[in-house]
Amino acid sequence: MQPYSYPMDNPPLFPRFLFGQGTDLQKPLNKLSPFAIKKSIESIAGNPKKVTRLRSGNITIEIERESHANNLLRSTSFLNTPVKTTPHWSLEAS
Repeated sequence: MQPYSYPMDNPPLFPRFLFGQGTDLQKPLNKLSPFAIKKSIESIAGNPKKVTRLRSGNITIEIERESHANNLLRSTSFLNTPVKTTPHWSLEAS
């Protein structure tokens, strides 16, 4: 399946990049397996385009569909680890 490319004059109206941050200091995201995190995201919202772990232990998620963005923004945990998922506005501007 080929990813959908958006025309430059008609960009998507949903956030394509999301930022996931662990909210429990006892269960940080950087202690979880990257494969398990990706599987958890796939179960919540479908197949993401790209998942990147940052040095801080947080993650960025690049997605292609609005429904995936809505599902991830509503989620409150990955693998029983509480998270806060927000749009990553600095990546959206690039």
